[in-house]
Amino acid sequence: MAQENIPEDKDDIMSRIQQREVEQILLDKAFENAWYILSGQISFEELIGQSFSQDEQMIMAFDPDKGPKEQELRNMIKHWEDQEEYERCAKITTILHKMYPQTVNE
Repeated sequence: MAQENIPEDKDDIMSRIQQREVEQILLDKAFENAWYILSGQISFEELIGQSFSQDEQMIMAFDPDKGPKEQELRNMIKHWEDQEEYERCAKITTILHKMYPQTVNE
């Protein structure tokens, strides 16, 4: 008998929903942390200290040692567009163009 015909357990569905919610919270936190650093509001070291003092997990949308890749910046722009944070989009777009000049005429 095919596995497809077996209804999913409600607990399994709820755990998958909860997992997606946790993933979304972590993604939002990663983009928020990236925003604070890229906008110059806080240094990476200050952010680490703040995260540890508040007993939070430190998560970033890019590798702070290497700086954001082009696609990571594009992902941040898309995220902030979805949140209707257009000033943040503009700032990150400026950063994108400075770091990756080939993106200016796109």
